[in-house]
Amino acid sequence: MTFFNGCVHEGKTTGFWQEMHSATPVNTGIQRNGSQIYHYKCHECHDRNTQGAPMPGDTYDWNVRYQKGLQALVQHSIDGFNRGLMPSRGGCRNCSDQELNNAIIYMLKKAASISLIIK
Repeated sequence: MTFFNGCVHEGKTTGFWQEMHSATPVNTGIQRNGSQIYHYKCHECHDRNTQGAPMPGDTYDWNVRYQKGLQALVQHSIDGFNRGLMPSRGGCRNCSDQELNNAIIYMLKKAASISLIIK
């Protein structure tokens, strides 16, 4: 006898697995600014310093990261970094590359000494 409860399909669970492996369209509309993206997704880890995620106002941590260059930080947010601690696309699967860039600049500007460098 086979039971179907909607949780298993072809031997795979649905829900989280489907979400992580399904194509999500990237925003092609009006680009959200850094604050919007930060409060939409980034704050989930960066507000709590989850697994080393630098908090927006942490000048020391952001200075260390900024030494790699802005493009490296953006690429880390796009591709993921540190064995998945920084998830690909920063966990914001519908964010465009430009929106991820905006969020990083937003967090960098929160670190006072870096705000003088970033325009």
